[in-house]
Amino acid sequence: LAALKVELKIASTNTDYDTQLTQFLLDAYRMVEYYTGRRFYGETLTKLYSPSEDGSIVYIDDAISVSLVEVTYTGHWDSAISLTSGTDYALFPWNASQLLQPYRAIVRDPLFARYAFPSIPSGGSSPLGTRAGLTMSFPTIRVTGSFGYSTTAPEQVVNATRRIAMRLLKITDAPFGVLGIAQDSGDPYRIQQDSEVKMMLQPFMRTFIL
Repeated sequence: LAALKVELKIASTNTDYDTQLTQFLLDAYRMVEYYTGRRFYGETLTKLYSPSEDGSIVYIDDAISVSLVEVTYTGHWDSAISLTSGTDYALFPWNASQLLQPYRAIVRDPLFARYAFPSIPSGGSSPLGTRAGLTMSFPTIRVTGSFGYSTTAPEQVVNATRRIAMRLLKITDAPFGVLGIAQDSGDPYRIQQDSEVKMMLQPFMRTFIL
């Protein structure tokens, strides 16, 4: 908010428009999330996943850190087995923290893993069935961790969000130095049509692997 007010030449002591500006920033950030397919903050969650067909890897949502990985062989989580990082599995990319990227997969150690990543196919054991010609598997991996791209948004994302907010509003200097803020009445804003913002967000676009 402070950076946006500086760019709009609004005094830091002027709080008359803080509520409006905050809403514009929130709207802009939601657009960034939707466009990139990512969240740029951490949230502690527990999620369920299915491994690859060969049981070697589990693709997960962006994760800043993982505190617990569990596996079930029965489809019931009351009998889940906790796995050990560095023995049963490793997180990928290997050097995610140095690369300033989130973890995106859990890889089973082919030499030292004590447990397999099982795949329970649909039909008998799974209620998920088959859709669009794809066989759905019952989730057998449960992951607890801090999910998100990063704990704080990268500078490019912050700048893109601020630029989008600028485009969502219009600043006019009224007579006698009175400042007015009104939402732009032009065509709806679309990131896809904004080459400058697209360039900022391009490195953060999420690709999905099926």
